[in-house]
Amino acid sequence: MRILSLFAALMLSISFSMAADPKPAGATKVINMNTKGFQQKLEADITGAKELYLVVTDAGNGYGCDWADWLAPTLSGPKGTLKLTSLKWKSAKAEWGEVNVNRSAGGTPLKVNGKLFDDGIGTHANSVIHYALPEGYTKFNATAAIDNGGTDQNGGSSVQFFVYTSQPPGKPQDPGHEPEQAVAGLDVGDGLKATLMASEPMLLSPSN
Repeated sequence: MRILSLFAALMLSISFSMAADPKPAGATKVINMNTKGFQQKLEADITGAKELYLVVTDAGNGYGCDWADWLAPTLSGPKGTLKLTSLKWKSAKAEWGEVNVNRSAGGTPLKVNGKLFDDGIGTHANSVIHYALPEGYTKFNATAAIDNGGTDQNGGSSVQFFVYTSQPPGKPQDPGHEPEQAVAGLDVGDGLKATLMASEPMLLSPSN
């Protein structure tokens, strides 16, 4: 009986955890090297929301070359329209580089499919950007895109963008992804030495 009770409690806990995961208010399909213009439009209903989370994932195949841009992110509603880039975020994280306003994750101008953009947020999968929303806005719009910093590497960039109005599910950033930590966790055999040949933003072939 005790085992059955513990099993029932465990199943209830699992069910609660699964039910607690919020659904996105908006999302793109996976954007990759085969996506036209390396970009998609994204719209989300944020009616009544007080928080906004912009999430970029690596689409499940690793975060290499996944430079991501939120182009012309805009809030609209009864109060009119407002550039999201005019607001300060509460927090912003990316698994490589930096989250930048009007610049890419690598600090270069925002550039998608060869075209420069002057309004947007540059980041890199996996990323979460958190804003407190002002009142009077019911829609979020942006163009979600892969920056030229990723596509120019021809390394199989693939990302997916999500908009949440409550804390999104996900794992914390892994510090082992940083270049200076990339070799530290390897188990190297006696007499052998592991070194890091290259890291983002430029991935090189060993033959180069």
